[in-house]
Amino acid sequence: MTFQHYMGTPKVIWLKCGNQPRQRIVELLLTIRGEVEAFVNNPNSACLEAYDTSRQE
Repeated sequence: MTFQHYMGTPKVIWLKCGNQPRQRIVELLLTIRGEVEAFVNNPNSACLEAYDTSRQE
């Protein structure tokens, strides 16, 4: 049995949009795709907060 050992900071994408249908979550992630890619490639980043600015409160 082989295990791949990952060293590094865990990464969290915090979606601040409340309970939403799956399609809305997909749309939000696609909207911030560039930021997610930059976040994943930055070894010094640990948390990316994503806000749904289309929500009316």
